[in-house]
Amino acid sequence: MRTQILIISIVVLTVLILYLEWPSQPAGTAREVRTTGTGGRLDKGTGRPVRPLPERTVPERTVPERPAPAPTVEREPRATKEQIYRAAEELETVLHSTGETASEEAKAKIRDRVRFLTNAGEGGIAVLSEVVMMENTESVAVALQELAAIMRLQGRNVEKLHGTALLLKVAANHQSITVRVAAVALLGEMKIEESLQLLTEIARTAVYSELKEGAALAVAKIGSPKAVQALIEIARLPGESEQVNAIRGLAYCRGPEVVSFLLETLSVGEESVRAEAALALGKMGDKNISTQLKDSFFKETSDAVAIACAKALANLAGGSETARWLREQISGTKSEAEKLRALVGLAGIGGQSARDVLFVVAKDDQETESIRIAAIKKLDLPAYRESMRDSVIQFLKDVAEEDKSEAVRAAASTLLEQWGVTKEPKQPEEPSPPPQPQPLEEGE
Repeated sequence: MRTQILIISIVVLTVLILYLEWPSQPAGTAREVRTTGTGGRLDKGTGRPVRPLPERTVPERTVPERPAPAPTVEREPRATKEQIYRAAEELETVLHSTGETASEEAKAKIRDRVRFLTNAGEGGIAVLSEVVMMENTESVAVALQELAAIMRLQGRNVEKLHGTALLLKVAANHQSITVRVAAVALLGEMKIEESLQLLTEIARTAVYSELKEGAALAVAKIGSPKAVQALIEIARLPGESEQVNAIRGLAYCRGPEVVSFLLETLSVGEESVRAEAALALGKMGDKNISTQLKDSFFKETSDAVAIACAKALANLAGGSETARWLREQISGTKSEAEKLRALVGLAGIGGQSARDVLFVVAKDDQETESIRIAAIKKLDLPAYRESMRDSVIQFLKDVAEEDKSEAVRAAASTLLEQWGVTKEPKQPEEPSPPPQPQPLEEGE
């Protein structure tokens, strides 16, 4: 047993000694070389020169530069409760002491306090909401305008969220109609989509006409597809005033759906609704609508709607072009009723071009006396009395003195009298002196 242990110990010791004396680099991984006298290297085994290995260059490791830290914007510290309540009291005092029209100094104080409370965060806006809802003066509208301005300029969602909630609350429940109208207008100007349901409800059910009209206009200013559809739905409901307000709102919208609905409304409904539809079509900017407007102009039984069609044509094609078209209708083969309708259109569009056409028709001997007299009567417009008074008076004087038709002269004289212009009587010609006797020559 001892012999076996001794043998094993000798074997282990021998292996250990061999392991320690063995080269560290395994055989076959690199050739043993010796240096020549010229600095080259020779393989010890073959004696051949060894080609030097190229030097391996390790690329420098570039560390990307870190961007400079963004400058920190120092936010104003949130106001304390005492500061918020003090600002609210100051705002309440200014609003309460300001009458229907706020002075510039009062407006500046209102804006300053509203700005402070809005920037104070949720607590400041909550207090601002309480003050605005309690005050019943028209100067509250100034506070709302400043709030809207802050909401436009500042991108912080907190102010926008709470500001929108406050405007909605005021528009729905404030005790002052003037303040509600102001809030409604701001909701439309800022295109707050969340207010669409409330604005639509106000446009349909509000008691006060200015509030209903303002809500319809606000919906139109939002201008989204949902807003357009809401206005069309209101215009289809019974109620003449609601329909008129909705169509006035649609005048600010665009799209084939809007044009199609307005053309449909032009042939149905109450007179005021048809007239508003015609005026709205004139604001669409599409000259292709002119054909439908010209047809409706002569088919329409109401002069008011016909005038609206003429005004719409003037908006689309220009006043001079529309006046020229109406002149062609009068000088053509149209009936007497259609010529009279054309004169109605000329009076409706007004302006210098229409005035010149009325001058021509009134002096046209080829026209009937009734058409010529109607043209003279259409000159009795407020615009002609004010801005073109001198030219119209001179024309009427010429007609009253020189026209061959007694009825036409009488119509011109009558209009001059209505304008307070007295016809100057002609001065009688002085009789020529009797011939003087010639003196006799001498010798006669």
